[in-house]
Amino acid sequence: MRADLLIVLASSMLVLIGCATDRPMVRMDKGVTLSGYRGFEVELTKNGTGKPLPEMILEKISKRLRLKLAEKGLTVHEQKGDETGVVVLKSTLISYDLINPGEYAVIPGFKDECIVQTELIDKTTNQVLGEFVARGTIGPGGGLAGVATALVSDLETRMIDRRRDSATGREKMMSWTARWFFFLLQITRGIMLVYTVLVLSGCTLSVTNMLPEVNKKQLASTHETLRVGQVREGNVKTDIMHRSLAPSGTITPGVFEDTLYQALERSGIFARVVRSGEADLHLDAELVSQEMSTGYPMTATLFVRYRLTDTHSGQTRWEKSVVSIGQSPASEGFRDRQKLANERAVQENLKQLLIALSSVVATTKGQ
Repeated sequence: MRADLLIVLASSMLVLIGCATDRPMVRMDKGVTLSGYRGFEVELTKNGTGKPLPEMILEKISKRLRLKLAEKGLTVHEQKGDETGVVVLKSTLISYDLINPGEYAVIPGFKDECIVQTELIDKTTNQVLGEFVARGTIGPGGGLAGVATALVSDLETRMIDRRRDSATGREKMMSWTARWFFFLLQITRGIMLVYTVLVLSGCTLSVTNMLPEVNKKQLASTHETLRVGQVREGNVKTDIMHRSLAPSGTITPGVFEDTLYQALERSGIFARVVRSGEADLHLDAELVSQEMSTGYPMTATLFVRYRLTDTHSGQTRWEKSVVSIGQSPASEGFRDRQKLANERAVQENLKQLLIALSSVVATTKGQ
């Protein structure tokens, strides 16, 4: 009983101080399984925020990942080893919002926010197996630990086939105390669902507002033509309820495809952009996942996977995942904040796409 009560209290404190972290957004390549791998190697986290950050923040993310992997009984290898069957974790801190008035989340009641993108790479073949994107709040006690916990817990689940026999002996029935806590959690999620529906009613995204503002003179161009494929959709959820939102609260494939097409057409990168028919290149886009933080500011996180294919050779010319965020402060009103956050997330995602495609075009012309 005592141990169960401690578990419930600890979980409650995590929720109350904001260190609880959402399940990560995940993209795994088709047919990929981690059950055959024997361990992990963690590289030093890179700073992808576009602003200077103390080295200790980046070191802390990598350190937490190694610690959580070890706590789960997963093997952690040193870098530059020659082991086989190893997955390398390459993480990038793509967003860090310093909200805490103290230095890096030390004052109770305030939480900095971060988003970490992690690639899973086969050390032997250098093949990218998949990607994880996790959002966390950094408060007293270390929200970065929450980010690491979310990533490692999902990794452990994906390796469960290899560890099932050893794990069976550790499985225990959840006590009534823990069940009561999770029952209360479900009630809270229901209340948040009602809140979300009220907020989202009447929120229609505007394609015009989502078009990125990019200086065309700074973009490279090519004589090649481009066909935009039908946008596919992955998982959609919020960071509070872990369940799907209504279409009115999400970026739908149709709206994203319209915006993508118009952004590419306006950019001038390609000689012609079409949605059907013959073209030199074909662009695929998948809305891997979307998340919405209904706090202050309201934050939308968009995870899109792009692939550019040469239609003549059938070879992939370029492939990349782009993660972007859009925010709307409380001052922008109760009903419009999620709409504005979503629009800004799309705008930033497409801006990164255009810059990347311009670089691809410039590199190809130089060959």
